[in-house]
Amino acid sequence: MTFVTVIDPGVGLGCAGWDFHRNLERGSERALPRTDRALTALIDDLHERGLDKKVLLVVWREFGRTPKITPQAGCDHCPDFQSVLISGGGFHTGQVIGSSNSKGEKPKERPLWPYDILGIDTDQVFVNHVGRPVPILDREEAIRELL
Repeated sequence: MTFVTVIDPGVGLGCAGWDFHRNLERGSERALPRTDRALTALIDDLHERGLDKKVLLVVWREFGRTPKITPQAGCDHCPDFQSVLISGGGFHTGQVIGSSNSKGEKPKERPLWPYDILGIDTDQVFVNHVGRPVPILDREEAIRELL
């Protein structure tokens, strides 16, 4: 299995990549069109070459963003809620799974976790510093809508 990570430091505006703690509107005006063009071109290319079943594209951040605008015209980190774009990989795509509360700040329906999407085997254990076996993760829930 091969992984590729793409980082776009060119967004700038005094923030690291997409970390818009300030100037959200200006940063979005700069970042969204170029990201939209790049993702659309990549997805189209994968489909045209018949690679959409073999290549899984995941667009994901380490945090969601709060729905409230800060005094610096940005958004803070929101570890409880985020969106993920998935394309290809043989998954059933083109759907929305789960929902947020009315303010877009917390999961309302079917909260999921990174290992649900990545398919990490939660039966795996590691041995901690005192020799005790510890589960690598505490739960697993397959996203049946994708399979």
